[in-house]
Amino acid sequence: MRKMWYFIIFLLILVSCTEKTVSDEVWEVDIPSDLQFLGHKGSGTIDELGNLGFMENSWPAVKNAFDRIDGCEVDLQLSRDSTLWVHHNHDVLNCDDSLVNFFDQTDLSIDQISQCVYGGQLIKLEALLNRIRKEDYLNKTLSLDLKVLYNPVTLETFGSEENLARFVAKLLKEMISDEQIDILIEVSSLSQYTIFRSMLKNEIFLINYHPSSAFLEESKRNRIDLSLPLSELPSSVNFKSRDEVQLWTINQPDEMLKALKLKPDYIQSDNVTMMEFFKEIQSGSTLHRVRLDTFQVKMDSDREFHSLGVYDADDIRALAKITLEVNTIPEECVLVLEAVDTREKTVHWEGKNIKDSGPIYFFIDPEYLKYKKAKIIKLYLWNKEHKVVDLVLTSEKFVL
Repeated sequence: MRKMWYFIIFLLILVSCTEKTVSDEVWEVDIPSDLQFLGHKGSGTIDELGNLGFMENSWPAVKNAFDRIDGCEVDLQLSRDSTLWVHHNHDVLNCDDSLVNFFDQTDLSIDQISQCVYGGQLIKLEALLNRIRKEDYLNKTLSLDLKVLYNPVTLETFGSEENLARFVAKLLKEMISDEQIDILIEVSSLSQYTIFRSMLKNEIFLINYHPSSAFLEESKRNRIDLSLPLSELPSSVNFKSRDEVQLWTINQPDEMLKALKLKPDYIQSDNVTMMEFFKEIQSGSTLHRVRLDTFQVKMDSDREFHSLGVYDADDIRALAKITLEVNTIPEECVLVLEAVDTREKTVHWEGKNIKDSGPIYFFIDPEYLKYKKAKIIKLYLWNKEHKVVDLVLTSEKFVL
């Protein structure tokens, strides 16, 4: 039984909208050849979701994404000296360990903050573009999310979002007029979108954090490119016969499968390794399936945990699917994948609620688990309500 559960971790099957059975052992995933995979904030959040120590919005994070997938997204703020810097938050932690607004800082103070707090990795946009040029990247994409446009201190200084938008657009026009990579611009209001469309030749994307069906239809009629969160899309969304769309932040296999069904033009994710896996499929790599047995699990009401396997990490990347047939289950019962080090300290934890609709997916990244010093991987059920559990689990495995 333990040997069987060793394999459960490394399984893949894809939902019907994105998969076709080729044979008993091979599956083919339909990924459009022009879909681009972009790292979010460079290569995602440091030390999470496959990130091997790359600070958000840093040059090493950007280079990692450019080397492995189609490019990345970064965020921009403005200094008191009218310089565009690559940074996400409106605030920055200064050398006195206090949060201060980014716009209140001069370039000199930001350089000092970078050295004492951020390991010297805060970088001006101009310097970032120069490094990209020196690497001689071709056919790559950099998406610029203009967080500066809704920094409250910056807005107050410029008097209106239109004035600020014109100022930033002018800076960008002087800086990115002739690039060897594609540079996309993301803005957060329709007035900003109109200004940037009038001043720049780049593709401009309008961000909407809570898009309604009415908004999506109106933007389609007006041929507006959109940048949208997958988690907030209406259930009836359809991207056919419309202009370009970016979807974010696609961090889990189930989110990736849902996003692929919608066929956007760009997908942003914190998980560069998972996107690299899907990009290999896009390039023609084949997924091989191993079908395993079905297991019945019964838990009494006095049991909180039920072990499904304890094993060493493997060296093969894979996606996992576990399908469940539920007879009896409480509202809160979680399928957990936990990695621990030699001291039994948890270094990675994922939990998927069994009551959620659809099968359960895991992406397994052995390089990341090794980086986190994981020695043992545990798969178990967490019966949070201490109630009776009676279900059947079916598992499959797919690797490239």
